[in-house]
Amino acid sequence: MHATLSPEADIPGLDGKIAEGGQQGDPPIPLAYCLAIQQDIVWADERLAAHGGGLRAQMDDMYLYGPIAQVLPVAVELGERLRVRCGQVLKPPKCEVAGHDMDGIRTFLASNPAYSDFGIACVKGLDPTTVQWGEGVGFCASGMPIGDSAYVDATLSKDTAKVRATIDNIVAKLGPRSAQGLSCLGIYCYQTLLQHHAQLIHPSILAPHLAPVDEKLLELVRAATGIDFGAEDPLTLERLRMPKSKYGGAMRELVDVSPAAWIGGLLLTLPKMIDSVDVKGVTTVGFMNSLAPLLGPGSFDHGNEETRFLTLTTSGSQVGTWFNEAWLAMQNEVLMNDGSPPEDGILAAPSAAAGTLPGGTLAKKAQKEITKQREGRRFSDMETSFNALALTNHLRQTFMNVNRTSQQFIGSWPSRSEVLGNTDFKYVNSKYFGTASVQCAAHVGVEVGSGRSKKPLDVYGIALETVVMPGDHFRKRHDTNKWNFDAWLGYCFVEHITEPLRLFTACISQRGAFMNQAARVRNGMMPDYCISFDPCPQELAEMKCCAGVSYFNARTVLDRCGGVEKRAAAIPSEYRRKARTADTKYNDWDFAADGLGPVETRLESFGTIRALVIGPRAETSKDVERFIDKCSEIGAERRWRRMGARSQVEAKAYIKFAMRRSIGVVAARANAKLVRERLGICLGRDGTTGANRRRRAKYFARKVDQEYFNWAAGAGAEGGAF
Repeated sequence: MHATLSPEADIPGLDGKIAEGGQQGDPPIPLAYCLAIQQDIVWADERLAAHGGGLRAQMDDMYLYGPIAQVLPVAVELGERLRVRCGQVLKPPKCEVAGHDMDGIRTFLASNPAYSDFGIACVKGLDPTTVQWGEGVGFCASGMPIGDSAYVDATLSKDTAKVRATIDNIVAKLGPRSAQGLSCLGIYCYQTLLQHHAQLIHPSILAPHLAPVDEKLLELVRAATGIDFGAEDPLTLERLRMPKSKYGGAMRELVDVSPAAWIGGLLLTLPKMIDSVDVKGVTTVGFMNSLAPLLGPGSFDHGNEETRFLTLTTSGSQVGTWFNEAWLAMQNEVLMNDGSPPEDGILAAPSAAAGTLPGGTLAKKAQKEITKQREGRRFSDMETSFNALALTNHLRQTFMNVNRTSQQFIGSWPSRSEVLGNTDFKYVNSKYFGTASVQCAAHVGVEVGSGRSKKPLDVYGIALETVVMPGDHFRKRHDTNKWNFDAWLGYCFVEHITEPLRLFTACISQRGAFMNQAARVRNGMMPDYCISFDPCPQELAEMKCCAGVSYFNARTVLDRCGGVEKRAAAIPSEYRRKARTADTKYNDWDFAADGLGPVETRLESFGTIRALVIGPRAETSKDVERFIDKCSEIGAERRWRRMGARSQVEAKAYIKFAMRRSIGVVAARANAKLVRERLGICLGRDGTTGANRRRRAKYFARKVDQEYFNWAAGAGAEGGAF
């Protein structure tokens, strides 16, 4: 560290040199600073410990406690020691004193001129010369308020008001530009701003301050998604509160999270407060051994896992009572059907053994384990509630027809390849949660489609996903997904051909009759992909996009993603039927007498036709998941070094994640684009005429270009010159 930081180099933005002091943000500097002042900190703590007090510090934020007649002299002497040894300067006006006897504190300060510059720790705006304990006395240690209830409430109100103002500001500025980016900030940034408070402050104190923040977060979600979840069905709001992995919106309720956060914070910190002996017999010195009577000496020694919190929970103290009540309340959320405590998970243990998993091991991330168990039970109950709805209920259809691929737009940052415009982002959310589409709801009843497929527009936009209309939107949606899959095959170095031509031409005997057909007919047996995951054999894969009640109906809602699986199940038989038709028509084949024909035999050589089916909510068939797994395995083997991964396992995990997110976001965006473009055509009422007009204009422009080129080349001008 000395060799790196001691040269006389400039500190950007400051007048001093690095040799005189480290640059803020340089990781070694906090360590160096703490090591430099450590001996003086220990000296002050030992002096105060003799009088029942002590000192705790976070770098230069130091907190001294004990009798005021001992604390203030030690504080002044500590400042002098740090000035002599380290060049640090103590500023008395920045030092504040708080205690239960505020009149006694003021009297002591007034009678000792050496401490007259010390301030009174209280809520800003109160009169420090008269304020009493209970009126707003306290201070903040590492951002957490410590003091009377008035001070705690005032500080929390200030903190939460700042968070609410920040949310209002970002909604106003970012919302109109990027609803997708706003949603990500809500999920990753704003709902976590008070997590530190929740881990250290009891829910009964914090809940009144968290509730307004929860309301602001719902406003952010409404601005980003266009959905007013507070006015929707309670099941829809419950889905929003669920994590992404459980088909939710990843926007948890802070009031609901706080009990698990508080218990998790205690399980993380209390074992560090007193001396403990590990499995090797090594003693770790506690951070605040004065808590030993409350926690019980040796409670956190190895071997005492089953009774680690017994002393606390039976102490009769407020913290012990709160701890026991919070643990039992969360246990009651996950009771067995017969009302008995759960048999597995972190909440299976009694409060005295809180933090232990079945088998006696300690949970490394207790809050995560508690949250996982609570949400697991809630998801099971929510799934039961959805399945109790009618088979054709739209909310049930939506919930049962989403999978891991459908979730990918949730919390997906608007990167260049996976960005969603505001209109499309709102439509994707409405499809995912099963709510009315913002843009479609304004035009319900408008006739959409052409010919026999005409139907009135519904609030969900389903009609636009199924009717026949000009614009070639079905092909565009299909090809968007097809070429995205092709790009991932290329990235993973998987040998493949997209849109392979003439796979079955050699099996045709009547070549003349076959080759005289239109090109589309000759390519009737052209799959989307011919892939070589293994050296042999190659396999064929067909991509399909499906929507509408033909696939999403009462029969398919009983199983998750039954709609796309129904479409996937039909693809192999469709290929066999096409093969038999070709054998009959162009090979004069008699199946009854001779069995499989040449075309069908060739088809059978490829094995199972893989069905890559994508639904309207970006849900995918099982073969898509197989496709992702196969590609990521081959890609990891061939790319892990150039990716900078530490192993093939690590590379595969990343590729799977990136592939699934890309496939999900691109599929959702392609479907939203189809609906958006078709809605515009329908409202214009002249889609066919407009399409024909553009086609004629395109042909006319091409003809003009050709004629001009011919003239310039000499066909229409003497000498071939201007």
